[in-house]
Amino acid sequence: MDIIKINSISELEKIKIRFNKKTEIHYTSDNLTYCFLVRLKRFTSKLLVLSNGAIDPKRSKPPVYMRHKWSDDFDASHIFLDDPTIHKDKLRIGWGQGIKEEFALEIYSEIIKTLSKRLEIKDNDVYYYGSSAGGFMSMVLSAMHSDSSAIVNNPQTDVKNYAESASKPLIEKIYGSIEYAYENYAHRLDVIEAFKYYDYTPNILYVQNRLCGPDMKKHYFPYMQKFTKSKLNLQQTKTLLYHNKKAGHNPLGQEDTVKLINDTMNVKRSFKLKLF
Repeated sequence: MDIIKINSISELEKIKIRFNKKTEIHYTSDNLTYCFLVRLKRFTSKLLVLSNGAIDPKRSKPPVYMRHKWSDDFDASHIFLDDPTIHKDKLRIGWGQGIKEEFALEIYSEIIKTLSKRLEIKDNDVYYYGSSAGGFMSMVLSAMHSDSSAIVNNPQTDVKNYAESASKPLIEKIYGSIEYAYENYAHRLDVIEAFKYYDYTPNILYVQNRLCGPDMKKHYFPYMQKFTKSKLNLQQTKTLLYHNKKAGHNPLGQEDTVKLINDTMNVKRSFKLKLF
């Protein structure tokens, strides 16, 4: 696999990326190193961007590209994003926060827009996908990218509402305190605040296991309630609820996820999921 190291995002306009080959690119800013895996496919006008959920640091060392083995199955060129937030501290989950001085998702947004422009892919043909923390990242990235869409599965919609053992240490490490973070950086931590801050409500397919109680109580219902209170366009969110008590917070399997993504990108809304 090719590995290319760059020192500026503008270099993405010139580097050679071969079709149908996975190319790993490392961009180092003044603060962080951003690692992403690119695969360009011929005869497609669409781009899929995939973000990570929680990782197991005992099994995987950054950079981590979740679902990269599914690459052959996607009907689009695609980019797998590693989260630089968790590189140094052996954390499992980072929600793309980066550091206080540098919001990692904003840097990734610039990278994705640069690549999509180079590939002459229209904004409305860019799709962001992720589950859990990756779902959160996908919604925020889509909020930064007007006319793009997000496909999310059991996402977090507000970081502080996730398990305190994971969310509190991360927020306090980056921002000092939860109160300070939400007073000054709420758009980095709450997807509704991101929609308002970046002035774009994405087209979202929100896929949720209705039998995962914590997800419904702490993320799905608060998201819908905030949407109503914020007077944003709720019609931008299409909801698909399924029922799988055994799976809990775990996302759909490979077959259903790939079909969900491909059918959505191809505007085939009548997909059928094997959920039982």
